[in-house]
Amino acid sequence: RYPSLGIDGLLASLDHRLRYLTSGASGDHRHRSLADAIAWSYDLLGPSDQTLIGAVSVFASWFDVDAAAAIAEASLTRSDVADTLARLADHHLVVVAPGQPTRYRVLETIRQYADDRLSDTAQNETRARHRAWCRARLRVLSGESHDDTWCRHLDQAADDVRAAIGWAAEHRIDAAVVDLAEPLAQLLLLRGQLAEAQRRYEQAARHALAGQDRVRLLRLAAGAAAARVTGNDTLRLLDEATTAALATGDRDGAAAARAWMVIYLNMMSGIMAVRPTAEEGARWLADARRYATGSPAVEAAIGVAFASGLPDTDPDSTELATRARVLARDAQEPLVESVALDQLCAVFLARGDLGGAIEVVRRRGEVLEPLPLDASTAYQFNDFLLMAAEIHLAAGDLTEAGRYADRLAGLATYREQSHLATSRRIKVDAMAGDLDRAAEQGEQFLAAWERAGRPIAGTLNVTTYALAMVHALRGDDEARHTWTEVTLALTADPERLHGCRTGFAPTFDGLVALDRDQPEVALARLSADVDDREVWGAWIMGLWRPWYAALWVEAAVLAGHPDVADRLRRGAAATRENPIAAAIVRRADACSRGDHTDVATFPGTFAALGCHYQERRSEQLLRKLAAPPR
Repeated sequence: RYPSLGIDGLLASLDHRLRYLTSGASGDHRHRSLADAIAWSYDLLGPSDQTLIGAVSVFASWFDVDAAAAIAEASLTRSDVADTLARLADHHLVVVAPGQPTRYRVLETIRQYADDRLSDTAQNETRARHRAWCRARLRVLSGESHDDTWCRHLDQAADDVRAAIGWAAEHRIDAAVVDLAEPLAQLLLLRGQLAEAQRRYEQAARHALAGQDRVRLLRLAAGAAAARVTGNDTLRLLDEATTAALATGDRDGAAAARAWMVIYLNMMSGIMAVRPTAEEGARWLADARRYATGSPAVEAAIGVAFASGLPDTDPDSTELATRARVLARDAQEPLVESVALDQLCAVFLARGDLGGAIEVVRRRGEVLEPLPLDASTAYQFNDFLLMAAEIHLAAGDLTEAGRYADRLAGLATYREQSHLATSRRIKVDAMAGDLDRAAEQGEQFLAAWERAGRPIAGTLNVTTYALAMVHALRGDDEARHTWTEVTLALTADPERLHGCRTGFAPTFDGLVALDRDQPEVALARLSADVDDREVWGAWIMGLWRPWYAALWVEAAVLAGHPDVADRLRRGAAATRENPIAAAIVRRADACSRGDHTDVATFPGTFAALGCHYQERRSEQLLRKLAAPPR
């Protein structure tokens, strides 16, 4: 049928294959014979057997006796159903897979034939019983532990739920679509199938009869989009939620959706392929204020949204974020409180106060801990664990950084999104010097990122550039180039990447240059002064300042820079909250003095801190000091 239908027509015909097979000129007799053969077997069945195969033809996948009994006519007992399935298997009309339980499947062509033989009334009744069975399966699955067995059970049930949703949508049974699509979306989210979870929430929203339900479902779809780091989808769905809320007269709902758009724009822009302008953000904030009617919860969200737009170093930022946090706590809005704490964390990082940032992260964890993992909370859990790993890495606590990174990797939402799951663990391993492990995880990261459609998300570019550093340290410059290209694909501006205003890029490049005994190259790459507030005044730069400062000092010492003494003093101040970076500065001091004995203590120091790269680097420097001058 390809000459007359084409690929798209063939695809569309799969649900009606017998009809299309028997309506073409080519091979008509053979295909009619197929239909006749099925009809011959079907007509040999007794009425009850025909009724049951018509009923089980509703199943899109494997089913067991209990499932068949649930959708069979009430007059059939479980024993009747089991006997009938055995006869159908003898007639080769169902496939049997013995086991615990034994499972059955009707082949697709036969399934369509049997379904077509049902009267409209019988078909509607069967479909209704099938939907009831699907709802019951989703309820059972929602109460089970989310282990590998659960994943298998969900995968088995999901095909039937999808089929039930599709039939209900085709026949405009809107309530049934919502009734199935929403719980399926939640379970898919926990299965790690975030893209379909988002689509199912959107589908439920389209079929929602009540305006408030539509707003709620669009907000959940936005949450699923954020969890899969597609920020522009998040903004689109929140915009739709705003419109839907206004259509029902829910001004506070519209104000909250607009406030969250501003929050995502200002605080989570790293998940956006295309960042909206500041003018758009200002317009959304003005909308939120105009729509709001005084609800404490909404006022808290607007307060956080406004504070998030201020520079991290603005004196008002702390006061406004603190006030919003109190409002959110009093209004029992933990997600808004979580964002307010995240804003306070950014303020501490911009000040260089890692201890303060760690304390705020701890409090944020306490706020989120009681909450379930769902579409509304998934991104908050991701962001909390991500930031906790980042801040402890900035503080040189590799053990805690790794613990939070592993918790992030263990989130159920990232079962099939290993590029998101491992992104922070890779950075910890890279800075610790576990190069082989980082490189191995990098291959998994790349494969998962490509499977996900190569989403553009700047939040991932530190990981990919860390992998470029890892391969450079392993002596593989070809792989280093590959990972640099991936970094650029993740929206990193080439000029910005090659400057100092990312924090991470000069740090990684400087470390590679020092490893290759090119201190002058490292010195040139680490060109920004460690106390230049124009460079280091943003929170994201505060994450890398201690590491950068340590290498900034080491490069000066090994290159014979005239301001070594001044750099040693200022580097010590900049690294005081990171014991690994502080030890690098002290080691550089020992190298500047040519103190072989002092340098010899540092392999043990770095080993105790879990930084195996700097342990090896200390031994490298010892050999350099011991070598006779050229």
